[in-house]
Amino acid sequence: MLFVKIEDVAWFEADEKYVSIHLRDGKTYLSDLTIKTLEEKLDEGFIRIHRSLLVSINRIKEINRHFNGCFIVRIDDVNQTKLQSGRGYGEQVKRMMEI
Repeated sequence: MLFVKIEDVAWFEADEKYVSIHLRDGKTYLSDLTIKTLEEKLDEGFIRIHRSLLVSINRIKEINRHFNGCFIVRIDDVNQTKLQSGRGYGEQVKRMMEI
C-alpha cells in the first residue's frame, strides 16, 4: 500500500475496474476504488468533468471551450495534460469557472 498526498494528485481517471491516480510529477498509480467512491470521499477540491475523470480544481491551469458543450481542461502537471470534459458535465465546468 502506498500513501499519496491528496495535494499531489492532479486527476483521477476511471478505466474498467480500476482508477488511475495521476500525480503532478507525471507518476501514475492504480486504485481499486471506483471514481464514484472517490468523488464522494473527496472534499470540494475536486470536480467531475467526465464520467471517467475527476480533476483537482487546484491543478486546473486553463479551460477552453470545445464543441458540443464540451471543454478542454489543461492540467498544471509536468506534461501539461489536456483533458476533454463530457457533454453532460459542461454545466459543472461552467459553474466552477464562475467561482
